[in-house]
Parts: sequence; C-alpha cells; structure tokens
Amino acid sequence: MKEIAEQIQDLLPRERQFLHRIYSKVLEDYAYVWDEFEDTGKLRQILLVIMKLFIEEHKELRDLSQVDQQEFKNAFRELISNPDALLQSGRKNQIRAIEGLSIEEWIKKVRSDINTINGIIERYEISLTSKLQRLYFTVPNHEIILSAVKVGRAMFERDIKHLGFGSPHMSKVHSYEDVEVQAFVLGIPADLNTEEIAIKSYLTYGLHFADDIFDAPDLEPSVDVLEKNCRNIRTCLMSVGRIGKFAQGMIDKTIHKKGAYKGLHLMIYGSLVQKTQVGEKQNRLLKEFKEIGLKGVAIEVGKDIEKIRDIAYWTTTKTVLEILMASDPVFDMTRPQLWNIIYAPALYYHDIDEEKIQHEINFTEPPTIEEMINMINIAQKHIRNYPDTRLSQRVLQLRFLFTAFQNKLPQQISHKYEELIKYLEGLI
Repeated sequence: MKEIAEQIQDLLPRERQFLHRIYSKVLEDYAYVWDEFEDTGKLRQILLVIMKLFIEEHKELRDLSQVDQQEFKNAFRELISNPDALLQSGRKNQIRAIEGLSIEEWIKKVRSDINTINGIIERYEISLTSKLQRLYFTVPNHEIILSAVKVGRAMFERDIKHLGFGSPHMSKVHSYEDVEVQAFVLGIPADLNTEEIAIKSYLTYGLHFADDIFDAPDLEPSVDVLEKNCRNIRTCLMSVGRIGKFAQGMIDKTIHKKGAYKGLHLMIYGSLVQKTQVGEKQNRLLKEFKEIGLKGVAIEVGKDIEKIRDIAYWTTTKTVLEILMASDPVFDMTRPQLWNIIYAPALYYHDIDEEKIQHEINFTEPPTIEEMINMINIAQKHIRNYPDTRLSQRVLQLRFLFTAFQNKLPQQISHKYEELIKYLEGLI
C-alpha cells in the first residue's frame, strides 16, 4: 500500500503533491478511528468534507507551505472535534452545499457522528499521553527533568520569537511532542542539574529548528551559499543570516565551545549532503563530513570509524552529540563520537519512512542493517576504554530511547541494542 502511495505521489504535479501528502497524513494520523467507528462510509465522507473546508480556508493549499505542520494538525483537529467550528468555517468560506445539503443541514445530520469520532480521538490521545507519562515514570526524578526541559523550551521559543521567526516548529517529520521526548532523554545524564538540563533542552529544540531550515529544499540558505562557506563553521554561520545568529547563540550557551562548533558543523554538512544530488560532489561532501567528525577523536577509535562506509556514517548527523555534550562538566571529542554511532541507527530507522515521503532522502545506496550493527559494534568495542562517571545515567537514557523507538526498529537492530544494554550494564 505504501509503495502504491509513493507511486501516486511521483505521478502528481508538484503543486498537488503537497495536497496528496496532507490527505495521506490525515488518514494515517486518524487510522485508529477506522477500527472503532462502525460506518466507515460515513467516516470517509465526514473526513473528506472536513478536508474540503480546510483546503478552502487555505486557498486550495497555495499558502500551506508557510503553515506549520503542527498548526495544520491543530486546525484540522479543531474541525474534527468541534461541530460549531465546522459550521463557522463553512459560513466563512461560503460553502453553500455539501453532498446536496447546506452546511447547516449537513452539520445537523452528522453532529452525533462527529461527537462519536471526537470521543474516539480523545480516548486515543489520553492513552498516548498516559503511555508517554508511563515512560517518563521509569526514570528516577522524572518530574525534575521534565520541569527543566520545559524551562529550556520556553527560553528557545522566546529567542525564536525575538529573532522574528514564525512557528518554533517546522518539521514535517517530527511532532513537537517528539522533540520534548528527545529533550527529556538528553536531560537524563545530567546529575539532575536543572540548569544543565534546561540548556540541553534549549539545544535540542534549537537543533531541530535549525536542522529543519537547513534541510528544507525551498528555504534559505541555498545549497550554493552553504557549499561556498561550509568548510569554516564560523564563516558559515556569519553567511546564513538570522539562523546563523540563532545558532551562534546556541554555542554561546555551552561550556565547551569547540565541541559545540563541531556539532553544528556536522549538522550543516549533513544537510548539505542531503540537498546535493547523488554523484561525485555528494561523495566528496560525505568524505569531508567524516573528516570533520573524526577531528580530535582518539586514534584507535578513529581507525575503526574510518572503515564505516561514508553514507552509513552520515546517519550520525541525526545525533551530533558534540554540541549536546558540550554542556557536560567534562568533555572530550571521543565520547560523543562513540555515542553518535550508538544512537544513529535508532534515529535513522525512526525517521526513514516519513523522510522518504517528504523526499528528504537522497541516496541510491542507503545504509544497510549490517552496516548499522557494525557501527554499534565499534562503539561497544571501545567504550569501556573511556571511563564515564555518568555511564549509569547514559545506560538509562539508552534504555528509555530504545523502549520508545523499539516498534520502528528492524528486529536485528533491536536485538543488537538489547545486547549492548546488557554489556553496558556490566560495566557500571
């Protein structure tokens, strides 16, 4: 089914592809409703009518490229859950008849069904929240970590607004809730230092925001600007306007500036690789990406990482723990590299399906499962040689993320993470 949807997507004109993605996203987001609502024909009709109203309000989606994905989800959710909002939207856009009925008559006819759908959605969202909270509860002192995460998010949202950006969340791949989970995970190995957790939360939200801007093919900075300036990170940040100013602000909040600069450098290079067509230029950028990653890394670790195929190593652009660990009291370049290659497979497989739909994957020979397992093996081989006073917290962090992501991981990768966690627990 997914292959057919992708084929349809490729056949559509560009201006209709976004519409198709939005429609597909609606069906995916509310797939659970189909299991509980008995009259599937009526459910399809109701969802299609709500889609018509939303599309009409956004001028046939011509302005939707400027509408945040989360804003779309919230607006569409309101139309589903609130018959009065549906009625108001219908009048506003002068939709006189739907399915042979006036908007008032149609609302009257389906009001009880919409209330039923809303009840299903509310129960589902409550269960999701409960599931997430149950995961938080597995972490000692989770309420302290979560409170500090929210402080960091508020700081981030304040700075984004001050710099004149619109929504603080631009991703078509992650929800804003996903970012909170990642910020919580990254706040676990911080000795319950709330100031450090808040900074790491700020950096997590900031990295997602900056990465979404750098990754988007239709947003500045352009590939030409990045390619011209990306070899020197400081020059690069000065050349990309206000997002560069925001990124410099992130670095200034860290303790270990070299690590922070390196992490941002890797993130930007990773985005440039993703924006570049497959071929000689992309291969050169992949090689340069690895060279940046291995700067300052212990020789024996670097020799093993050097053997990883460049495209597999590129997946560490999803972690760039150099900038996040730059807020740790003690820092060296080797530890974040080891944890980068541990976490990269989980984050890659968590995002891959959605990134394909959004056309954010640009490779002819993507990483293999065997290559991903090999990366984890390299980290497992070396990590005992680099004592870490926070190792028990990092193992708790890894277990939390593995539990949250497990259903999206290939079975071989899941088994490898289970083995790694047992090994690390033996080192504590």
